[in-house]
Amino acid sequence: MLQRVQTIYFIIVMAILSSLLSGIEIFAMSDGQMNFSQSVLGVESSVKGGHIEWIGQFEYAYLFVIAYVMLVFLAMMSYKSLNRQYTLSKIVLFIYVLFVLSILAVTSFGINGYSPKEITGIHVGFGFYLLTCGLPFSYFALKGVQKDKVLLDSLNRLR
Repeated sequence: MLQRVQTIYFIIVMAILSSLLSGIEIFAMSDGQMNFSQSVLGVESSVKGGHIEWIGQFEYAYLFVIAYVMLVFLAMMSYKSLNRQYTLSKIVLFIYVLFVLSILAVTSFGINGYSPKEITGIHVGFGFYLLTCGLPFSYFALKGVQKDKVLLDSLNRLR
């Protein structure tokens, strides 16, 4: 199993997604007086001057990342059934693209659910860049599974 290159790509994707569970900032917004920092653990607000408090905890985002890591693990471990692994790899890539695009949409449009004031500054954090770096590895894993599937299908035609 480890001799296949897509297994390495799946492990890299799981490591990148698991690093988000440590509380790395994905994006931050500012309304002039307050800064709002979003991670998968929740939203943290800080007043310019140092007071920090948790606004809300999004256990759904935390559970989503855990379930997604488990889906990637399931896709990696279903190497005996290439059709299932190919289908799961496509699902993993599709969900990954939707996840990155949804974060990009929130930061681009400045969707404000934290402050009654208008958002004046938005910046993405290290977690977003890390999440974006994992996207090509998910694609490469899909291409590796696709190559194996084509190879086995051609061998089955020869038999």
